[in-house]
Amino acid sequence: MKFKIYNRINSSRRVVSGRPHVRINFKNGALLFNSAAITLLGLRENMLIEFLQSSEDQTEWYVALNRPEGFVLRKRTSGGLIFSSKSLCYSLISSLSLPDKKSILIPLASEMDPDANAYAILTSQIINK
Repeated sequence: MKFKIYNRINSSRRVVSGRPHVRINFKNGALLFNSAAITLLGLRENMLIEFLQSSEDQTEWYVALNRPEGFVLRKRTSGGLIFSSKSLCYSLISSLSLPDKKSILIPLASEMDPDANAYAILTSQIINK
């Protein structure tokens, strides 16, 4: 007998609240870090961050902290930290060959990647909204 498997990866519309993730809204270009991601990465308001894309594998993305040319994080009134960049959102959606979606949630790696000196964005575990 064959089964179609449903689990939190392929069925859930939301990431478990304690799991660090970034929500990407393609419509308005907003990127929002949840409280678990803020704690894991040590993020704070006005911190500068950059997103890095591997030149060898365009589906590999990372978040780098304390970069002088980075995006400025703002505090969101409803919680979390946010910044906006439609061009970054467009690059993400293009590199990951995503269908048109309003937003997605992407979990973050729990440890810094020593080669990139940044935290991996787990693009293989995207949750579509």
